[in-house]
Amino acid sequence: MVVASANSSSLWGIKIQVPYRKYRSSPQLSFGRGAGGKVVVALAPARNDGDVARKGSAAAIASSTTTALHTAMSRTKTATSSSSFLPPPVTTWTTANKSNIIDGHVDGDKLKLDFRSDFASEPAGGGVLVENGLVYRERVLVKSFEIGPDWKLTMGSLMKYFQDTALSHTACMGIVAEGFGWTPYMRSNNLCWVVTATHVVVNRYPSWGEVFQLDNWLYASGKNGLGNDWLIRDGKTGQVLVRATNCCVMMNKKTRRLSRFVQEVRDEFAPHFLTVSDSVAPRDKRKIQRITIESADNVRTGLSPGWNDLDINYHVSNVKYIDWIIEGAPRWILESRELCGMTLEYKKECRIDDGGIQSLSKMVGNSLEGDGVELEHSLCMEDGSEIMRARTSWRIKSNVRAPAPARCRTM
Repeated sequence: MVVASANSSSLWGIKIQVPYRKYRSSPQLSFGRGAGGKVVVALAPARNDGDVARKGSAAAIASSTTTALHTAMSRTKTATSSSSFLPPPVTTWTTANKSNIIDGHVDGDKLKLDFRSDFASEPAGGGVLVENGLVYRERVLVKSFEIGPDWKLTMGSLMKYFQDTALSHTACMGIVAEGFGWTPYMRSNNLCWVVTATHVVVNRYPSWGEVFQLDNWLYASGKNGLGNDWLIRDGKTGQVLVRATNCCVMMNKKTRRLSRFVQEVRDEFAPHFLTVSDSVAPRDKRKIQRITIESADNVRTGLSPGWNDLDINYHVSNVKYIDWIIEGAPRWILESRELCGMTLEYKKECRIDDGGIQSLSKMVGNSLEGDGVELEHSLCMEDGSEIMRARTSWRIKSNVRAPAPARCRTM
């Protein structure tokens, strides 16, 4: 095997690996430049488990590599004024480096890749504020790692987008000090936001390669809550695909107890609240019954959080709860139905040492349109304490999906 690399002015590092039956692995013939600019040919016989090259082996190998050497030399580009064997230049990158060119070699050809040093300063998400600065909007392309077996965006991926756009929104408002929407007052008083309830209604899941528009806005929810609403629409037609809402309250990070919506924080957020009469996805107000192992139709045990399941508040992220809820659904529902509605009620935070999580589910109805079914769920710890209750709605799975287009443009 011949391995050669070269640029327009030098040849360096040719290695010829020659099969030889006296060795368990093939020796290598290497070339470089020695004193006085002379070419140095070095034979490196392979050794393995104490094997030693026999006398005369070097001559035999050198003879058998003549053809391979000529082949390697012919693949390189000879210099117009120099034929010395020199290593390619090495660029040392420092903060003062002003070079915007990255040099690489592809099969003997020189490749130049342009680098924009100002690229990192551009907004990656491309989000904008509309409606007098009260609504945050992004256009999103569905990626391959965000879809499930049916090529459609998963509920977990949806929830990640909801969280990310809400945080991008608060960052654009200019009142966030750090973390998950923490204002300066919240930071100085060890306060953070936690989600107490979520409701999602899905008309249609976006497919891989589709572009959708995602809007997010905030409003006061009751005396102590912060409401977050999301609306997802088809990027081409404007058709409403998904509606979602959640309610957040404040928690003291040290005591882990809920806190009231203090006036100082309310005053920080008030100029950015959108005046609404109701949520874009009115919550299902039916009571979700508690499920026990005895009353459950389906039980999934042995679940436990991992380090990567934690958020920056050091409790398990909301998305992981959804994964556990779906794990507790019967297999036949996962295969024949798709999740079209979800109501979540968070009862207790789950932390890294809370192992032995149980996901329980029970079918509570078969009255949805088109043979849809409803399930109620409960996430519990081994001691019986509840982490979450949920109600999910499932409809017959549609195989209709948009093809994944090739999205590429020439710069």
